[in-house]
Amino acid sequence: MRSLLLATVTVISLAFAGQAAAATYYVSPGGNDSAAGTSATAPWQSVAKVNATTLAAGDTVLFQGGATFSGLLQPKGSGTASAPIAFGSYGTGRADLAGGIQLQSQSGLLFDGLTVDTGAWQTAGTTRGIRTSDTGTGVQNVVVQNCRFANVAIGLLFSNHLDRAWTLTSNTIQYTRDSGILIYDPNVASEVGASDLTFTGNQILDTGLDTSITYKKHGVYDIGTNITWRNNVIRNFSEGGFSLRAHGNTLIGNTISGGPYAIYYSPYDSTAGTTTIAYNKISNVTSDGIELASSGNVSDVESFVIQDNSIVSSGSSPGIRVIGTSGAVSLANNLVQTAGGAMLRVDAMPGGGLTERNNLWWSTSPVWSYLGSTYSSLAAYQAASGRGGADKSANPQLDANLVPASGSPVVDGGTTTVASYVGDCASSAYHYCDAAPDLGAVELPSSTILGPLAPPTSLVATSATQTSIDLAWTASPDARIVSYVVGQNGTTLATTSALTASATNLSCGTTYTFSVAGRDASGNLSGTATASASTAACTTTTVPLSPPSNLVASKVTGTSLSLAWTASPDSRVVSYVVTRNGTALPATGATSLSVAGLACGTSYSFSVAGIDASGAASSAVATTAVTSACADTTAPALTVNSPTNGQSVPLSFQITATASDSGSGVKNVTFWFDGNAPCVDATAPYVSCTISTKQGWHDIRVRATDSAGNYVERTLKVYADRKLRILVAKTTSRKLR
Repeated sequence: MRSLLLATVTVISLAFAGQAAAATYYVSPGGNDSAAGTSATAPWQSVAKVNATTLAAGDTVLFQGGATFSGLLQPKGSGTASAPIAFGSYGTGRADLAGGIQLQSQSGLLFDGLTVDTGAWQTAGTTRGIRTSDTGTGVQNVVVQNCRFANVAIGLLFSNHLDRAWTLTSNTIQYTRDSGILIYDPNVASEVGASDLTFTGNQILDTGLDTSITYKKHGVYDIGTNITWRNNVIRNFSEGGFSLRAHGNTLIGNTISGGPYAIYYSPYDSTAGTTTIAYNKISNVTSDGIELASSGNVSDVESFVIQDNSIVSSGSSPGIRVIGTSGAVSLANNLVQTAGGAMLRVDAMPGGGLTERNNLWWSTSPVWSYLGSTYSSLAAYQAASGRGGADKSANPQLDANLVPASGSPVVDGGTTTVASYVGDCASSAYHYCDAAPDLGAVELPSSTILGPLAPPTSLVATSATQTSIDLAWTASPDARIVSYVVGQNGTTLATTSALTASATNLSCGTTYTFSVAGRDASGNLSGTATASASTAACTTTTVPLSPPSNLVASKVTGTSLSLAWTASPDSRVVSYVVTRNGTALPATGATSLSVAGLACGTSYSFSVAGIDASGAASSAVATTAVTSACADTTAPALTVNSPTNGQSVPLSFQITATASDSGSGVKNVTFWFDGNAPCVDATAPYVSCTISTKQGWHDIRVRATDSAGNYVERTLKVYADRKLRILVAKTTSRKLR
């Protein structure tokens, strides 16, 4: 179906030929929600428009490839098995529904070739790739394929016990704050959730990255029942690759590496069933390869079939640990290699019995732990336990992909009595070559009837954007090939059963080397087809950057102030540039800046804009601030109006003066006569007390003082003459003697 959803308009419209009522709707950031939406030339614009439309069986909604859409997709309507409501991309690349997808009380849906990527897991918040509602009647009969869920809180969240009958194939989940996939129901006391889900060929990578989330986070947290996990890759997880909590699950052909526990069972479910763990490849785990706990929220009543697994653990961790269950446990045809930890640890005898035979155990410091006692040799363990028939203790001679050498002791070391095996050398689980199954997850091809795997051919880049390249190739003619391993610049990009793959998160204007090899069910690889391809040339940002907001000034002094603003919500913004009166200040990655070297009592205009990695700027937010008034350091102006220097005055008179100050203002004027106690006047016009004196020469001193403490003085001499009449400028009872 992926090819239909990514192909041309004509092909998509044929996908549901015969469904007269079916419609195809197009959505583009350049569209208009008032448009018909039924053609790529007149598309809708928003997720909100899709949410407001009740879709019918057979309808298709296509989002423009390479574009990013905000808002949570919450589609209305249900389809059928033969006419699902389909969601996909058109044009080049995948559309990014950055707000995630939420479903409630629906059925008959198909999601193909879409992305949910917030841009950075650190800022993903609670965005999930796809989430089902924990209320309502659940969501059933859904197909999710060829999608990518990255930089989200959780990739897939099934939160309703009525969710069932989903098929999820060739999807990638990467960079999650919490678990990659979570299956549970918070409204059920046991938390047992969805059932009958099938996951095939998916990649669940780099999960549980947020250390601020204090509870344990997993690649897969599965409290569902009858869930099938086949040929998935789970790599780099915080706690468990698979954390299983309910009955009846099947894990076949998965590759699990990079974390504490590869497969961990801790029961939340009191219903007994059988969990099958087979043909899984487990490596680079630091706690247990497979651990069966005796209790979780309830006692363990589950039975377990554990066979044909390859387990290579590191550190002191056990390969397989059985803590206890009232069910039965069967261990057969496994290959277990440790770096010093117990290869097998049985803490308590399972209530339904323990079958352990035809396993290979290997360690440089071999230890078997059985019911509290430890044994350093296979023979001693076999004698004490009465188990371990046809077991081996020898170096399995594994390569980095856990594939044994042709002369390995695993060859033909298994038994066919523990399951239904077919000796036809087909490349799939429970099929074997030659005399008996090989031990572990990899069945080596028959040395007599099969040659090297034929490689795929004609690897080409079918399209490229600035950040992605789509690849396609011609299938290998070899019937043993079950999947393809795609490489990018020498590292694994994807493992898929399809004939297409996409490389994302690439740099613009850059050339990459790609390869693709076929892989059989035993993990053997064919030769490779290779190709080089380049992303589209770099351009400036076409979608305007969202600006910061709320620019404010604080801590204002005469020469400095502090600016602060609210960060831009745009993840592309990496720094900010502040301007002062139009002149740019040094860029900063913070949301505040201290500005010094300002002039007192001056108004300044400031602005701040966001800057992306290419140097492109958003629009700016602005504010104006005035520095504190300048300090007053200038003395007032002072003129003594009367008398004047050398003037003759009567024996009784007053002194008058004029004072002014352009800064803090005149505080007062003080008058002294012959050094006597001063007379102070704080109100203009400034006049002294009445002076009564004797005839002769006298000294006058006048001081004007401003509010900042600055002052100026004037001195003069006058001659008091009894022959002159009394001059009084201002009536006052004060006298200066």
